[in-house]
Amino acid sequence: MEEAGQRAARLTRQLLAFGRRQILHVEIIELNAEIEALTKMIERLIGEDVSLTLRLGEQPLRIKADAGQLEQVLLNLAINARDAMPRGGHLVIETERIELSEGHAARREVAAGPYALIAVSDTGVGMSRDTLDRIFEPFYTTKEPGRGTGLGLSTVYGVVKQHGGHVSVYSEVGHGSVFRIYLPLTEEPAAPPKPAADIRLPSGDETILVVEDDQAIRQLVCAALRRHGYRVVEATSPREAVSLAEAPGGIDLLLTDVVMPDLSGPELADRVRELLPDTRVLFMTGYAEEILAHHGVDYGEFLLRKPFTARALALRVREVLDR
Repeated sequence: MEEAGQRAARLTRQLLAFGRRQILHVEIIELNAEIEALTKMIERLIGEDVSLTLRLGEQPLRIKADAGQLEQVLLNLAINARDAMPRGGHLVIETERIELSEGHAARREVAAGPYALIAVSDTGVGMSRDTLDRIFEPFYTTKEPGRGTGLGLSTVYGVVKQHGGHVSVYSEVGHGSVFRIYLPLTEEPAAPPKPAADIRLPSGDETILVVEDDQAIRQLVCAALRRHGYRVVEATSPREAVSLAEAPGGIDLLLTDVVMPDLSGPELADRVRELLPDTRVLFMTGYAEEILAHHGVDYGEFLLRKPFTARALALRVREVLDR
């Protein structure tokens, strides 16, 4: 038991160390506006059987954050809630401004002061005490194979900590779960909205083979690519991807995860290029450089770092295709 705990602690430290090496594109964000902008995407993710309610505080909630990583936190929590409600249910996202005293802040290992509180609650199956004790461990998952890597909630934990915040969870079996995220507020004004010309994203009509064993991530990526005009072919495994590459029609871009069962991303890329030599390759990953090197990925190769935004995906895909 003690050895398992030490191993989990090492994994968590590795995840956080990886997170701190990522370049944060920090800007002043109005949190409520950011959540409202994600509403349609969250509704697509959770499906028609789950209703979504927003209860956003009336006070301004300006935070210093990387918008892409904040988006990933909210989407991961929505996906987690959806999976906890296989027969449908209710997802609620609430925000409010709170003040953490020295005592309350110390218990959460953050500085005292004003915070934005995000509460994400569901009416799902809930979690046992054993699951709660391990919920933020990297690679820990209660989902069946192909439904998740176990990195979703540990990513939430790492991103929130990287932003100087805190995340906690309360759950009871049969009574749903509530995740509470505390992010420090700032008095600096939010950045003005970008002109429409600045946010127009590139599109195309090429065929892209997306290989990702995490269903939620695959759905997000494929939906984003289709919105930009691409023809998308989906594969849940490297072996399925090879079969699709053997079919008539051709593949312009292979967009693949790096660490997967049976074949790694680079091994899959080699197999696809044997069949279709002109196919371009883009790897998407959340792993650190040493793990990528172990799987045969040169840091100089085309990489798309998880978590990424739909904007980053569109720009990177177009860049690789145009080379």
